[in-house]
Amino acid sequence: MFVYDWDTVVLADNVTVFATSTVILCTDLWPCALQLIGEANALGAVELSEDAQLECLSSLGCLGISLHSAAFTCSNNVKSAFKIQGSKLTMSKVSFDGCRSETDGGVIQAYDLAEVVIEACNFTNVHSGGFGGAVAAHGSSLSIFESRMHNCSSSGGGGAVWVSAFQDCYGSNRTNNTYLHLLASSFSLCSTGDTMSCCV
Repeated sequence: MFVYDWDTVVLADNVTVFATSTVILCTDLWPCALQLIGEANALGAVELSEDAQLECLSSLGCLGISLHSAAFTCSNNVKSAFKIQGSKLTMSKVSFDGCRSETDGGVIQAYDLAEVVIEACNFTNVHSGGFGGAVAAHGSSLSIFESRMHNCSSSGGGGAVWVSAFQDCYGSNRTNNTYLHLLASSFSLCSTGDTMSCCV
């Protein structure tokens, strides 16, 4: 997939897109952004496996990813579905099922002043081998509205969500730019292997 300028990808009804490798957005000279939307009253589907991941890195000129009305399923994947560095990820009416990461963030790994906005989304049966079963945000802004996280787990901390100013090699210390905003969302059967940290 090549994404230039401000591409919009429409997921047609009853069509599933399969991905098995990493897609790095905006590796040319110009900045870009990606919008992925499902058709009205239908859910386009994306199935991720193996090394599949969408990377939006501000260091490569990616300004952001916007998702609307899509269903993501994962099978035998080892990376977060999204890796966001210094750019913006917004999603509404998107569902994720079965996604896993060997590192932080079973679905989303955000760092270095990234901004993530999640609205009316569902995360089910997701896991990370590090921090944040569904979402890990390091030195970033994270807002979650009217969403549901069910059966999320992590090995390191934050069964569903992990937010920190700095962790390991993720950018630099972003204490003044680290935010978590939760509103009208539910968390059920979420757990972490680290008994010293909060499970949210």
